[in-house]
Amino acid sequence: MDLLTKVLMILITMFASPGVVLESLDCRPCKCFSVNGNITADCMNNNLTEIPSSIPHLTSVLRFCGNNLGKLKETTFKNLTYLKILDLRQNNLRYTKTTFPSSVFQNLTHLVILKINDNNMDSPDDITKYPVEAIEKLESLKWLWIDGLRNQIFGKGFSKLRNLKRLTVSSSSNACNINSISNATFRYLLFLDHIEVVKCNVNSVEQGAFALQRKVKILDLSKNYYLRFEGVTNATQGISPSLEKLIINEVVPSYALCVKIDDKFCKNLQNTSLTELHAENNSVIIFNATALTFFPKSLKRVFMRGNRFQYNTYIGSIASLTGLEEVHLGGPYSPIMPFPHTSELMQMAPCDGCKMLDYVYAPDEHSSQYSSEAQHNAAKISIPHNLTKVTFTSSQIYAHILNVSVSNNSIKKIDISRNLFTKWIGSISGFEKLEHLDISRNIANDVSSVFFQSFQNLKYLDISRNLLGVVLAKGTNGNIFSHLDQLQILIMSENFITKLSTRVFTDLSSLTKLDLSRNSIENLSFDITHMKNLQLLRCSKNQIQWLAQSFRANLDEISNDHNITVDLSQNPIACTCHNLLFLSWMKTSTLNGKISFGNLSEYDCVHEDDQTVKLDNLEEVLRELEISCYNYSGFFIGISSVAFVCLGLLACSLLYRFRWKLRYVYYAARHRYSTEGPSSHEFVFDAFVSFAEEDRDFVVNELLVKLEDESDMRLNFHQRDFTPGRPIAHNIIKAVKTSKRTLVILSREFLKSHWCVHELLMAHMESVSTGRDVLLIVMMEHIPTNKIPVEILYHIQSDSYLEYPLEGQKDMFWRRLIDSLKE
Repeated sequence: MDLLTKVLMILITMFASPGVVLESLDCRPCKCFSVNGNITADCMNNNLTEIPSSIPHLTSVLRFCGNNLGKLKETTFKNLTYLKILDLRQNNLRYTKTTFPSSVFQNLTHLVILKINDNNMDSPDDITKYPVEAIEKLESLKWLWIDGLRNQIFGKGFSKLRNLKRLTVSSSSNACNINSISNATFRYLLFLDHIEVVKCNVNSVEQGAFALQRKVKILDLSKNYYLRFEGVTNATQGISPSLEKLIINEVVPSYALCVKIDDKFCKNLQNTSLTELHAENNSVIIFNATALTFFPKSLKRVFMRGNRFQYNTYIGSIASLTGLEEVHLGGPYSPIMPFPHTSELMQMAPCDGCKMLDYVYAPDEHSSQYSSEAQHNAAKISIPHNLTKVTFTSSQIYAHILNVSVSNNSIKKIDISRNLFTKWIGSISGFEKLEHLDISRNIANDVSSVFFQSFQNLKYLDISRNLLGVVLAKGTNGNIFSHLDQLQILIMSENFITKLSTRVFTDLSSLTKLDLSRNSIENLSFDITHMKNLQLLRCSKNQIQWLAQSFRANLDEISNDHNITVDLSQNPIACTCHNLLFLSWMKTSTLNGKISFGNLSEYDCVHEDDQTVKLDNLEEVLRELEISCYNYSGFFIGISSVAFVCLGLLACSLLYRFRWKLRYVYYAARHRYSTEGPSSHEFVFDAFVSFAEEDRDFVVNELLVKLEDESDMRLNFHQRDFTPGRPIAHNIIKAVKTSKRTLVILSREFLKSHWCVHELLMAHMESVSTGRDVLLIVMMEHIPTNKIPVEILYHIQSDSYLEYPLEGQKDMFWRRLIDSLKE
């Protein structure tokens, strides 16, 4: 956002203040307005060839960019002597004496900001020079925007501009083409405190080029893609001790390899007042071992995102940055740039001893880094005491977080999201002051009960978009969040959670927001009685059909003290008679105003025939359901008094005998009625994989890789391919019918799961009804026959099956499995 836009925003904000007088003026074809007598004329993008005479004499701001002046006359601004801000960008004004007469600005004694950049397009180098004779008349000028010229210097006349504090040499239209900066380029600009030479194709800088600017506080050389750190080092040679901020984003080609920062670069800054360093998107891998020790103690904030840092000996020098307060690092970033010529690649600096490694680091589970000894011996890290904020995202670092101990520090916020920290199993100490931790998007599948114990002051925790569903469901891990009694916000969305142990949140007494959205949770059974401050419970996009009465009672108790929002949107809420109590509770809670359910138009209420209605008119939906349930109850009582007495025993025996056949026929009929997919003679998937949640690691990490990635098969994986919001039984019969085979991963845990057994028997009934070979069983472990139910034992004895080898002969197993599925 440029300064003129900021000024206008400030003016607009002022309009709401008492005493401000806004007046619209007629200065067509421009637009003029006055705020307490200060006139702004907006003539942008009107294709004007001269300054209109209709602009008021007292105008202080003239925005004239995007027109077609072509050249200026000595009398162009004769009547605008009160101008303070003048914007002449994009007007085809070449930098020649004809275009900029020496007296063109002589009457603008109040001008403080002048923008004439984005003008000098396609001008020959031999006839263009900086319009010093014209600009030197602007004695009040404080900020100048100008295009950079090849092999030209800012002439002696600029030394007269004692009030010029800020120089911006830049262009949004590639009109800036300095190429090289010499010691003479800025020789006469002695009073600058802010210098920007941005996106000007600078590829070389003479040593000490900015040494004469003894008042400079900010130096910005960003987006000079071929400058490299060698050029920046030359630019900072002899730099003034007044320097407070250095910005060198994107000064290295994106294709550069093994970029490291040496001692000399840091030494040049050693005696400055540097507080802020921006060096983003430069492909940096490491610092020299001692380089960090030369940075000034005044350095507080470092922004180096978009680099490729690797672990190296320089890590040990971080503690020397005693003034450091914020560090922002992050993964590789590749700006859109032309592919380099072969000659450029050949001229790239050699690695000079820097061992080039892939920045994705994966520990060997058999190495000492993953051994039990390593887990007990904590890695000790020394960090600056004043450091409060660390961001290290999108770096694709692959590692297991083992035991870590850090020195005394003041860190309050850590963001290590979008990496590959897949196991959080160590004990972490030294982060007692940490308040904000984001460790989302790391594909983590394991977290120990001691990992979060030292984060006693943590208030915000984001662990979303991981794979923690299995570990969070275990009752033995109810103390994962122990000691987090100060935690206020917990985000756990998209973790493949199907259920949560009852006591998983036992210690979270200060929680105000709990986000469990985008999982596969069927019911909420965890304890919330201690969450007296809970304000938001987000459970959208799960598989919840209702809330149990005990859970509803707990929510009612919490809402007695304050309002609470419970978001159950995009769940398959059951529109059935047995769910009348839950729906009635929703209505009552809404009317009382104690519990809000968000936007009810995003709620689907699913009838038994799979028809859905929106709950935005909850009262009407509930009334119709009550009527149908009442009629159904009367009919049921009348019929049952006769039919059940006469046919009860017979019906019960027949239902039990053919229970699986009946279930299959029922769901198959519903599938044929509601399906919108391919016909029954076409298969969408090669196989539907039926497995227990405890065998998920084998399915995700081995089976899917072998069959989908390596054998080009398409599998139906329920957490990925089941239709959200549809009843589970409907999804199962659809999966069986649209898959050529049903692949059963049989284990002890499989036999304990009601839905797993349901999937197996539905596949068997499909085989019986259609005559095709559907079932293929993989025995994951030896199970005594007396532990296997009779129905399932029948299938094992009558159908072909494969045994998964615990060790050796796995290649043979995979070949046989693939061949069986492709038959």
